[in-house]
Amino acid sequence: MTTHVHFIGIGGVSMHGIALWYHHEGYRVSGCDAQDGPVLELLRSHGIAAARFVALVLPAGVLVAGMSTLGSDPAAVFSSHPLSLL
Repeated sequence: MTTHVHFIGIGGVSMHGIALWYHHEGYRVSGCDAQDGPVLELLRSHGIAAARFVALVLPAGVLVAGMSTLGSDPAAVFSSHPLSLL
C-alpha cells in the first residue's frame, strides 16, 4: 500500500487542499511547486515537506499526483524511477 504521496504543483489552489487532506488521513506527503510562497509556508506549518522545484528524484513506490500543466514531456520532470501516477 502506498503511504507516501508527492504532489507536483502542490502550491496550486486545488493541489494544496488535496495534499492537506492526505496528510490529515495519515499519509506521508511531500510536494514541489514552481514558486515558493505563503501556500508552501502553510503546508510546511502542517509538517508537509513542500519545496520549490529543484531536482526531482523520488524512491520507487511513491504515488505522484500532478496536473496537466507539466507539458507533454514528463521525462523532463520525472526521473527514470518506476512511479505510480495518480
